[in-house]
Amino acid sequence: MTEEELIQFLRIPQISNATNYRHVIENLKRAHGLPRICLCGKTVSMKLTDFFQDSLIRTKGQVRATTLEDRAKAMKDFIECVGDIDVQDVHYEHGERFIQYCLMQNLTAATTTKKVKQLTRVFQLAEDRGQLDRHPLRKLKPPKAPKRKIRACTWE
Repeated sequence: MTEEELIQFLRIPQISNATNYRHVIENLKRAHGLPRICLCGKTVSMKLTDFFQDSLIRTKGQVRATTLEDRAKAMKDFIECVGDIDVQDVHYEHGERFIQYCLMQNLTAATTTKKVKQLTRVFQLAEDRGQLDRHPLRKLKPPKAPKRKIRACTWE
């Protein structure tokens, strides 16, 4: 399919009357409920909830069910913190805000660290699959959890 045929195919009157494919893609981004796809080298948007559902489908059977549950809880909290924004609009600052959000929810540093690691893995997999150009939370450092003293049981 040529670029012109693609533009004609995508020029649905309810979405766009544009002749320039960049305008078609921008209008597709504004349309609700469309999944993220690449057209002519440009990315069409995908909300965080849709992005995570797609990620769950792709990784199901490759990891344990409990891992998927932990990732789902972490993503749910992340969406509560930053909102259901476009996945391409996630930045490092959102990760910092998420850490502060978790700590304000009285979660321990260890639990916050676990949630941050789960989120970074989801975004890393998306980068590996080509869904994202760059992993937005790549350099995010989770909070340090203090080491607990190991208590040994003695009979004395």
